[in-house]
Amino acid sequence: MHLCVGNSSTYLTNTGSLLLNKINVHGFSTITKLDKVRVQYPNKPSQTDLCVTLQHSDYNNSSRDSILFKTVYIVPGNKILGKTHSLFELGAVVIMVGHMSGYLDKVTTWEVQVGALITLRLPLITTS
Repeated sequence: MHLCVGNSSTYLTNTGSLLLNKINVHGFSTITKLDKVRVQYPNKPSQTDLCVTLQHSDYNNSSRDSILFKTVYIVPGNKILGKTHSLFELGAVVIMVGHMSGYLDKVTTWEVQVGALITLRLPLITTS
């Protein structure tokens, strides 16, 4: 199912986004950026999360053109998903499932907390 929800700013308030922790996301795309971030969660030991940026494309019916957008997926460095960090490579194609967990104003992109993933061993796609 595809639902046109309009501009991201429609869902942003002073207390955050109205969509956070309510929208499930299935992302299928190419990795364009990888960053490791050390985080400290309350009542847990610190861990290194992997921030994976995917370049997505979608068809805009109004303009009759393809649009490109990026989404940042956070792969937790916990016992379950932390061991998958070495599987990620720039240009690789992945499928990630999670929930919308934040909006990054600085780069105007959504952030997704990953709960499951599949890495596909397809030929690497060069990104420019």
